[in-house]
Amino acid sequence: MAESTWNIEGVLTVNAIIKSDYSEIKAMGVDDLVRAFLAGRKKTTIEAYSRDLQDFARFLQMENANEAATALLALSPGQANALALRFKAYLVDELKLQSSTINRKLSALRSLGLVEKPRV
Repeated sequence: MAESTWNIEGVLTVNAIIKSDYSEIKAMGVDDLVRAFLAGRKKTTIEAYSRDLQDFARFLQMENANEAATALLALSPGQANALALRFKAYLVDELKLQSSTINRKLSALRSLGLVEKPRV
């Protein structure tokens, strides 16, 4: 896959931002968070969301979904939104996915963020 300029900048930006926050987020138990996020869902939903998180990890050039979740959760809401928009552009421009698939992938990221920061 050819890397786009925005993809490279996005990855560099995310990696630079999370360096200072990574250990704190990691200590919060991101592995447990991802498991909790997937728990209680239909098998097909778990499979789809798992693939979506793996796709996000590949976009960030990270090894796994937990690492990508850690990166996403280490960002401020504004930074996370900017990253999600870069991911969306990648899905549209590079992968040429259908809008329903893109929306599900973005929904997985949004849902993960809601699990991490529950509303009271």
